[in-house]
Amino acid sequence: MKKHLKVEFIDEDGLIEGPYLSYSDLCRVGHELGSLPMPGRGRELSSVDTNLKLHGYEGIYICDLSVFPMSPEANPALTLAALSLRLSRYLVPRSRTRALADNQILVVNHSGEPIKVWVTNLGQAVRQYMEPQEVKPGADLVFDRKSGVQESVMVYRLNKADHATFSTEPELFVGHPGGGHKGVVTIN
Repeated sequence: MKKHLKVEFIDEDGLIEGPYLSYSDLCRVGHELGSLPMPGRGRELSSVDTNLKLHGYEGIYICDLSVFPMSPEANPALTLAALSLRLSRYLVPRSRTRALADNQILVVNHSGEPIKVWVTNLGQAVRQYMEPQEVKPGADLVFDRKSGVQESVMVYRLNKADHATFSTEPELFVGHPGGGHKGVVTIN
Protein backbone atom coordinates (compact mmCIF):
# COMPACT_ATOMS: atom_id res chain seq x y z
CA MET A 1 0.00 0.00 0.00
CA LYS A 2 2.88 2.40 0.76
CA LYS A 3 4.24 1.90 -2.73
CA HIS A 4 0.95 2.56 -4.54
CA LEU A 5 -0.13 5.51 -2.41
CA LYS A 6 3.40 6.94 -2.22
CA VAL A 7 3.06 7.67 1.49
CA GLU A 8 4.83 6.73 4.69
CA PHE A 9 3.03 5.41 7.75
CA ILE A 10 4.01 6.95 11.05
CA ASP A 11 3.53 5.91 14.62
CA GLU A 12 2.81 8.06 17.67
CA ASP A 13 6.48 8.77 18.27
CA GLY A 14 7.74 10.05 14.97
CA LEU A 15 6.86 12.55 12.32
CA ILE A 16 7.86 12.23 8.72
CA GLU A 17 8.00 15.24 6.44
CA GLY A 18 5.71 15.15 3.44
CA PRO A 19 2.50 13.24 2.90
CA TYR A 20 1.75 10.55 5.44
CA LEU A 21 -0.98 8.30 6.77
CA SER A 22 -1.39 7.07 10.29
CA TYR A 23 -3.45 4.30 11.79
CA SER A 24 -6.65 5.44 13.42
CA ASP A 25 -7.98 4.53 16.86
CA LEU A 26 -10.69 1.91 17.07
CA CYS A 27 -14.18 3.29 16.26
CA ARG A 28 -12.87 6.46 14.63
CA VAL A 29 -14.74 7.45 11.49
CA GLY A 30 -13.51 9.57 8.62
CA HIS A 31 -15.65 11.32 6.04
CA GLU A 32 -14.49 11.40 2.43
CA LEU A 33 -14.79 14.99 1.26
CA GLY A 34 -13.68 17.17 -1.61
CA SER A 35 -13.13 14.75 -4.48
CA LEU A 36 -15.96 16.29 -6.59
CA PRO A 37 -16.26 19.83 -5.19
CA MET A 38 -19.23 22.11 -5.76
CA PRO A 39 -18.73 25.71 -6.90
CA GLY A 40 -17.76 28.25 -4.30
CA ARG A 41 -16.06 31.55 -3.60
CA GLY A 42 -12.41 31.54 -4.59
CA ARG A 43 -12.73 28.15 -6.29
CA GLU A 44 -12.51 28.35 -10.07
CA LEU A 45 -12.85 24.63 -10.77
CA SER A 46 -15.77 22.49 -9.71
CA SER A 47 -17.18 19.13 -10.74
CA VAL A 48 -20.86 19.94 -10.27
CA ASP A 49 -23.04 22.99 -10.78
CA THR A 50 -25.15 24.66 -8.08
CA ASN A 51 -27.86 22.01 -8.59
CA LEU A 52 -25.30 19.18 -8.15
CA LYS A 53 -25.42 18.22 -11.85
CA LEU A 54 -22.12 16.77 -13.06
CA HIS A 55 -20.52 19.17 -15.58
CA GLY A 56 -20.63 17.90 -19.15
CA TYR A 57 -23.22 15.18 -18.57
CA GLU A 58 -26.99 15.12 -18.76
CA GLY A 59 -29.01 13.50 -16.00
CA ILE A 60 -26.10 12.72 -13.66
CA TYR A 61 -26.26 14.34 -10.24
CA ILE A 62 -23.86 13.84 -7.32
CA CYS A 63 -25.25 14.01 -3.79
CA ASP A 64 -22.77 12.74 -1.24
CA LEU A 65 -19.99 14.15 0.89
CA SER A 66 -17.59 14.32 -2.07
CA VAL A 67 -19.18 17.61 -3.20
CA PHE A 68 -18.16 19.39 0.01
CA PRO A 69 -14.75 21.05 -0.35
CA MET A 70 -14.22 20.66 3.41
CA SER A 71 -16.15 19.30 6.35
CA PRO A 72 -18.91 21.70 7.45
CA GLU A 73 -18.68 20.31 11.01
CA ALA A 74 -17.53 17.27 12.96
CA ASN A 75 -20.49 15.25 11.70
CA PRO A 76 -21.78 16.41 8.29
CA ALA A 77 -24.74 13.99 8.15
CA LEU A 78 -27.43 16.63 8.78
CA THR A 79 -25.92 18.96 6.20
CA LEU A 80 -25.88 16.09 3.70
CA ALA A 81 -29.51 15.25 4.53
CA ALA A 82 -30.51 18.88 3.85
CA LEU A 83 -28.57 18.82 0.58
CA SER A 84 -30.35 15.57 -0.40
CA LEU A 85 -33.76 17.12 0.27
CA ARG A 86 -32.81 20.17 -1.78
CA LEU A 87 -31.74 17.98 -4.72
CA SER A 88 -34.87 15.81 -4.50
CA ARG A 89 -37.04 18.92 -4.69
CA TYR A 90 -35.09 20.14 -7.70
CA LEU A 91 -35.41 16.79 -9.49
CA VAL A 92 -39.11 16.33 -8.62
CA PRO A 93 -40.56 19.84 -8.44
CA ARG A 94 -43.18 20.46 -5.79
CA SER A 95 -45.42 22.32 -8.17
CA ARG A 96 -47.52 20.26 -10.52
CA THR A 97 -47.54 20.78 -14.26
CA ARG A 98 -51.33 20.73 -14.51
CA ALA A 99 -53.00 24.09 -14.18
CA LEU A 100 -55.17 24.88 -11.19
CA ALA A 101 -58.41 26.75 -11.66
CA ASP A 102 -58.83 30.03 -9.80
CA ASN A 103 -61.10 28.30 -7.28
CA GLN A 104 -58.86 25.32 -6.41
CA ILE A 105 -56.46 24.42 -3.60
CA LEU A 106 -54.04 21.58 -4.29
CA VAL A 107 -52.66 19.69 -1.28
CA VAL A 108 -49.51 17.67 -2.07
CA ASN A 109 -48.28 15.01 0.38
CA HIS A 110 -44.46 14.94 0.44
CA SER A 111 -44.35 13.62 4.01
CA GLY A 112 -43.62 9.99 3.19
CA GLU A 113 -46.62 8.74 5.18
CA PRO A 114 -50.41 8.91 4.79
CA ILE A 115 -52.12 12.06 6.04
CA LYS A 116 -55.73 13.18 6.36
CA VAL A 117 -56.67 16.63 5.09
CA TRP A 118 -59.68 18.80 5.78
CA VAL A 119 -60.13 22.23 4.20
CA THR A 120 -62.53 24.82 5.63
CA ASN A 121 -65.35 26.17 3.49
CA LEU A 122 -65.50 29.84 4.51
CA GLY A 123 -66.53 30.94 1.02
CA GLN A 124 -69.31 28.32 1.03
CA ALA A 125 -68.24 26.92 -2.33
CA VAL A 126 -69.34 23.44 -1.28
CA ARG A 127 -72.86 22.89 0.05
CA GLN A 128 -72.25 19.77 2.15
CA TYR A 129 -69.89 18.84 4.98
CA MET A 130 -66.93 16.71 3.90
CA GLU A 131 -64.99 14.38 6.18
CA PRO A 132 -61.18 14.67 6.22
CA GLN A 133 -59.75 13.03 3.10
CA GLU A 134 -56.81 10.60 3.22
CA VAL A 135 -53.86 11.45 0.96
CA LYS A 136 -51.25 8.74 0.32
CA PRO A 137 -47.50 9.57 0.24
CA GLY A 138 -46.58 11.29 -3.03
CA ALA A 139 -50.24 11.84 -3.94
CA ASP A 140 -52.24 15.05 -4.10
CA LEU A 141 -55.83 16.14 -3.70
CA VAL A 142 -57.71 19.11 -5.18
CA PHE A 143 -60.32 21.01 -3.19
CA ASP A 144 -62.78 23.35 -4.93
CA ARG A 145 -63.31 26.52 -2.92
CA LYS A 146 -64.38 30.11 -3.60
CA SER A 147 -61.79 32.13 -5.49
CA GLY A 148 -60.10 34.83 -3.42
CA VAL A 149 -61.15 33.41 -0.03
CA GLN A 150 -58.34 32.04 2.14
CA GLU A 151 -59.15 28.69 3.69
CA SER A 152 -57.60 26.77 6.58
CA VAL A 153 -55.99 23.48 5.58
CA MET A 154 -55.95 21.05 8.51
CA VAL A 155 -53.53 18.15 8.27
CA TYR A 156 -53.83 15.12 10.52
CA ARG A 157 -50.66 13.03 10.67
CA LEU A 158 -50.35 9.40 11.72
CA ASN A 159 -50.47 8.91 15.47
CA LYS A 160 -46.86 8.35 16.61
CA ALA A 161 -47.91 5.87 19.30
CA ASP A 162 -50.26 3.90 17.05
CA HIS A 163 -49.57 4.13 13.31
CA ALA A 164 -53.01 2.65 12.57
CA THR A 165 -54.77 5.87 13.64
CA PHE A 166 -54.41 9.57 12.88
CA SER A 167 -53.77 12.31 15.44
CA THR A 168 -56.72 14.26 16.76
CA GLU A 169 -54.87 17.59 16.71
CA PRO A 170 -54.28 18.98 13.20
CA GLU A 171 -51.41 21.05 11.88
CA LEU A 172 -52.77 24.23 10.30
CA PHE A 173 -51.82 25.65 6.90
CA VAL A 174 -53.31 28.43 4.80
CA GLY A 175 -54.83 27.59 1.42
CA HIS A 176 -55.12 30.28 -1.24
CA PRO A 177 -57.45 29.22 -4.04
CA GLY A 178 -55.95 30.28 -7.32
CA GLY A 179 -53.90 29.29 -10.31
CA GLY A 180 -50.19 28.52 -10.31
CA HIS A 181 -48.11 27.79 -7.23
CA LYS A 182 -50.28 30.12 -5.13
CA GLY A 183 -52.92 27.41 -4.76
CA VAL A 184 -50.49 24.65 -3.76
CA VAL A 185 -50.06 23.52 -0.14
CA THR A 186 -47.13 21.12 0.26
CA ILE A 187 -46.98 18.89 3.34
CA ASN A 188 -43.52 17.66 4.33
